Amino acid sequence: MKILWIILLLSALALPGKAQTIVYHTPNDFITHNGDTIHAPSKLIVEKRSINRQLLKTGGDYHITSNRTMIRKGLRRKYFAVQVDSNLYVNCKNLKIKKFSFGKCYAPALAIGNKVYFCAVPIGPAAVSVVDRGIGMGAVGEAIATSAAVTQRVFYEIDCTTGIVEFVGKDKMMELLNDYPKLKEEYQKENSEEAHVVGKYLKELK
Repeated sequence: MKILWIILLLSALALPGKAQTIVYHTPNDFITHNGDTIHAPSKLIVEKRSINRQLLKTGGDYHITSNRTMIRKGLRRKYFAVQVDSNLYVNCKNLKIKKFSFGKCYAPALAIGNKVYFCAVPIGPAAVSVVDRGIGMGAVGEAIATSAAVTQRVFYEIDCTTGIVEFVGKDKMMELLNDYPKLKEEYQKENSEEAHVVGKYLKELK
């Protein structure tokens, strides 16, 4: 139920505007709105990955493919992000935090300025934080691959200028809320790094 809530929240946070499908090759293309619009009869197909699939192969919550071979290849290896109607997804393929990879497929995301915030399983420093709080299981620093923990989600920040990925933990969230004292006080009371909490406050920063 919590995962469904997170997905609905991200849909509400995603890019506004006219319904369309756009692919972005690089982070810089995204922040400069320099994407390629996909026109019919070409189309993208967005599928939510099941828990079982996520246990078998780590990666984002969504598999995105196309009815066109060239676009399909780009979706696997090349594109940084995809906007489908009002929903934004980032490609996990080339994303890393420290030395840890996010796997394949796409993660739901939202944009704030030149930063993109995406929702994914805890790995690297996020996994350390999750294990410390007793939420997750598995080796520290690895993607958490148990049926209980694979449902956990946290937020990460991509700086589209530098390409650096950072875990949006408590310290980062407090920093983002520095200019919003009321929100900062509310967040301190909730005291959580889980995506369904962090996502509420990111929405207020848009």
